[in-house]
Amino acid sequence: MAIPTLRALRDGVSPNTQFIGVSRPGPAALLRDQGWFDDWLVYQPHGTQPILNRRGLVAELWNRKCDSAILMTNSLGSAAIAALSRIPRRIGYVGDTRSWLLTDRLRIQKIQGRSRPVAAIDYYLKLAEHMGCPSVDRNMKFTIDVKYHEQANQLWKKLGFSEPRPTIVINNNAANNPERLWPEAYVERLATKLVRALDVQVLLHCGPGEAHSTTRLAHRINHPRIQSMGIVDDLPLGLSQAVFARSSLVVTTDSGARHLAVAMDCPVISLFGPVQPAWTTTYNTPETVIQAEPRCHACENPSYMGGIKGCQCECMKQIKPERVFLEVLNRLKAGKLPATLEAA
Repeated sequence: MAIPTLRALRDGVSPNTQFIGVSRPGPAALLRDQGWFDDWLVYQPHGTQPILNRRGLVAELWNRKCDSAILMTNSLGSAAIAALSRIPRRIGYVGDTRSWLLTDRLRIQKIQGRSRPVAAIDYYLKLAEHMGCPSVDRNMKFTIDVKYHEQANQLWKKLGFSEPRPTIVINNNAANNPERLWPEAYVERLATKLVRALDVQVLLHCGPGEAHSTTRLAHRINHPRIQSMGIVDDLPLGLSQAVFARSSLVVTTDSGARHLAVAMDCPVISLFGPVQPAWTTTYNTPETVIQAEPRCHACENPSYMGGIKGCQCECMKQIKPERVFLEVLNRLKAGKLPATLEAA
C-alpha cells in the first residue's frame, strides 16, 4: 500500500537525490529490487549483523548524514530513531506521543474524536504531497523476478496441476490476527464445491507459518485438483506473487497476501470480519469485498478490542461458503471466461 507513495517520491524529486530504504526484512525483500531505492538498511529491534538493531541503525543513519526522513509508520520508535540520528527534517503523522520528535507534522483526520477511515494508500500519499510530489496514480504495481516464475512452474509440476486449466487460489491467513481467519471447514467446503461444479484446480496458498496446517487440510480433502503450496520447502514472497499472477481468481482473507494478489491485477474476492474495509481500499482491478453483517456480539461489546487472542469474535463465521461460491461465479462470468469454464 506504500508503493504509490514510493513511486511518487522517486518520480517527483531531483534525479540526483539518493533514497535509502529502512525497513524490517519482509518489506525489504519485496521492495529492494523494484528500482525506487538506491540503498537499503534492513532493521530488527534486536537484530544482529547483517541486520541492524536499533543502536546500529541510529549509528548508520548518523554516518549517512541524511537530509530528511519520511516516516511511513506511526510509531514512537521510528520517530525516535530519526531524531537520534540527527536527521534535520522528520516528516510524519502525529500520534503515539511522538509529535515533539517531528519537524513536519501531518494530522490524522478525526470525526467526533475517532480517526476517520482513510485508505492507507491515500494516507501515505499525503506524505508525498507534503514533500511536493503529488500523484494521482494509486495503483500498486510490482515487477516479478523471472526466477519466481520458474519456481511457480516447478510448483505446478509438483502439484500435478494442468497449465491450461484455470486456477483459483484460496488464501486463509492473517498473520497474528486470528479474528480475521475463515473457519477451516468453510475453506474445505468452498474448495470442494468449486472443483465439483467447475473445471478448475484450487491451490491453497500459504506462507512458511501456515504450510503444515494448509497441507494437512489438502490431505484431508484428498482431491487431485485441490492442493497446498505447503508441499515445497521454500516459500518466498516472490513465489506468492508469481502464483497470484497466473491465477484466474483469488479468494482471500484480509492479509498481506491479499495486497500481493491485488498488486498482480488478479481478480480478488476479499473476506472481512471485524475490520472496516475502508481502511485498506485498493485501486487496481476492482475487488469484491464480502463483509460480515451484522457484526457479532463480541464486536458490538464496548469493551471489545480487535486482535486480542481469545476475543471470541465470530464475524468470519457469518460468511458462508455458498455465498462466496456465488461471488466466484459472478466474477468469472464478469471476466473473459477461459474455454474450460465456458464448457463447465
